[in-house]
Amino acid sequence: MKDANFNFIKEKFDNCGVHAPAELDADVLTERLPDRPAPVLLPKKSKAKRVASISAVAAAAVITAGAITFTSMYHQFRPQQPVAATASLRSFQSRDELRQAVSRTIKIRSMNERYIYEERDYEAFADGAVSNEAKQAIPSTHNSTYVQTVGVDEADVVKTTDSHIFYLYGGDSIAIFSAEGKQSKKVAEVTAGDGNISDFFIVGDRLVTLGAADYSYSYDAMTLATVYDISNVGNIRELGTFSQSGSYLSSRMIGDTLYLVSNQYISDENDVPKVSATGSSTPDSATPDSATPDEIPISDIYAVQTPAESTYLVVSQIDTAGGAQATDTKAILGSAGIVYCNRENLYVTAQEYSPVIYRNLVDYAINSVTDSLPAYREAQETQIIKISLQDGIRFVANGTVRGSVNNQYSLDEYNGNLRVATTSSDEDGDDVNNLFVLDGALNQIGAVTGFAEGESIKAVRYINETAYVITYEQTDPLFAVDTSDPTKPVILGAVKISGFSTLLVPVDDNTLLGIGYHTVDYADDAIDMEIQEGLKLVTFDVSDKSDPKVLDTKVFENYYSEVQYNPKALLVNFERGDYTIPMHYLRYQYATDSAEGEYMPPESKEETYGALNFRVDNGKIVTVDEYVSDLDLGEYGSLDRCAYVGNDIYLLGTAAGWQTDRYLDDGAVIDSFPYGRSSNP
Repeated sequence: MKDANFNFIKEKFDNCGVHAPAELDADVLTERLPDRPAPVLLPKKSKAKRVASISAVAAAAVITAGAITFTSMYHQFRPQQPVAATASLRSFQSRDELRQAVSRTIKIRSMNERYIYEERDYEAFADGAVSNEAKQAIPSTHNSTYVQTVGVDEADVVKTTDSHIFYLYGGDSIAIFSAEGKQSKKVAEVTAGDGNISDFFIVGDRLVTLGAADYSYSYDAMTLATVYDISNVGNIRELGTFSQSGSYLSSRMIGDTLYLVSNQYISDENDVPKVSATGSSTPDSATPDSATPDEIPISDIYAVQTPAESTYLVVSQIDTAGGAQATDTKAILGSAGIVYCNRENLYVTAQEYSPVIYRNLVDYAINSVTDSLPAYREAQETQIIKISLQDGIRFVANGTVRGSVNNQYSLDEYNGNLRVATTSSDEDGDDVNNLFVLDGALNQIGAVTGFAEGESIKAVRYINETAYVITYEQTDPLFAVDTSDPTKPVILGAVKISGFSTLLVPVDDNTLLGIGYHTVDYADDAIDMEIQEGLKLVTFDVSDKSDPKVLDTKVFENYYSEVQYNPKALLVNFERGDYTIPMHYLRYQYATDSAEGEYMPPESKEETYGALNFRVDNGKIVTVDEYVSDLDLGEYGSLDRCAYVGNDIYLLGTAAGWQTDRYLDDGAVIDSFPYGRSSNP
């Protein structure tokens, strides 16, 4: 490429008010092009069977993999994109400068909204891990939340102390139960007032709730953190509140410090993120002091080089030791999605556009929707913001990788480098998978790309220098990827098994536990697919990473569990070395004499709720107890979470709907059974 062409592109960036990244230099790009790593492509496979799931509620087959979706339809328009170079973050010197940048993103959003409206017919047409985590040194009489990184707590809907169990239900109330086995009862409750509660923390004798300040529209939503003194559950006192602009996205707690993340929708170019706080920094404050909402200073607002979404990512650091005292708040112009955090850094991902696509959108946003469609469909990238948590909050880097991430477990920082597993599309529109390694400045330094063609990532777990990746379309391959040389990650080995895992749990140095879905073949004259038909546990021997093996499997047909899609629903007792998961059994009975092809409603259904307590011994999955609750939960009730305190395992849920001859209002319920029962009563 001639230097004149590079200068032309830089001028276009400048004309749009976007600073061209330093990497957009003829010498830099020319030097990099020959060294671009070639994709690692496995042999092309035949098209696998379509996959469907049996809904635990509706019991209807729904295609879940390989189906024709809107996403796969526009993949065919998107050629494989190279990984974009890291772009520096941009700061603002004045309110006017920020207003101009926001105005451009609003134009892009306007174009996208028109694009999505015109494309709806397409949619209608389509039918973290840490090593040796099981060997934590400090025993506990009660459970903690299953988290990705030891030392970084995550908010949840269930938390425990030595004597009480806290359970969020109904979206706005936390029921507090005494931990007394079968004699447990609700002793207190915390409610949200005009807003809601999404999840919460317990830190020492303090309860910290997170959620919406009120039920406002998205453009003026405020995220609220409220700190309570729970040293006496009979007299719970509010110590203070802190709110920031935007809808609640995620949070982390390190020691007494809360990191709060929200995503603010921008309604016009004058919007600036705001914060507000009440309460004293000392727990003796009986009456919170009033405070007035205040805008974040312009000097604390930044922008990525390609802010394709008109939203602010807002991050605050809050001291909860004596109230809700924010010590730092910063914002960045750009969308936010998945959050990964360790003790040093917090990473936020978002689907974003490459610089060239961004330039096209700015040029055409108010001129031609049609001309911009190809550029929109090529936007298959994940932007990553790195935020240092040392000495306050600092936006330190911004990078981009090809494809999209599955969840927070797809990211992990190791030896100063960030590893990211993604699923993207190849030139034919088929799913392929990648693992990228980025340095501390989020520049790509290594990658293995294009593996498991036709499949997508369902689970990732990093243990020291090894990444374990589960992909799925018809079978469940476990890939072991060596990242000991971050510049040359390589797939060491793989093993396949039917079904697929959605969570990988390190049992010991040589054993992995997979929790996910059992699938079975379903075929008739009209359709050929697989259906999800229950829960599946599997153990893998990874002592030889070049030749991983399946050690044991256990299938529970017609059983489902929240842990299949929410890792926090896994209850781990590190001291006992066992696992507990909530279980929901649902099986419909149909008439056997119905005419062929005739729809017949189920004659009856069998439904129970309970918990499975098991351990892994030398790679074998051993059931300790399979408990079935006898609580009458009503027509719409459920038991979907577990906890333990002392020698009892507790099940938490709600009772709702018709119960015998009366209708129940939503209410929190609790059941329990002792550890190590020899049989089910």
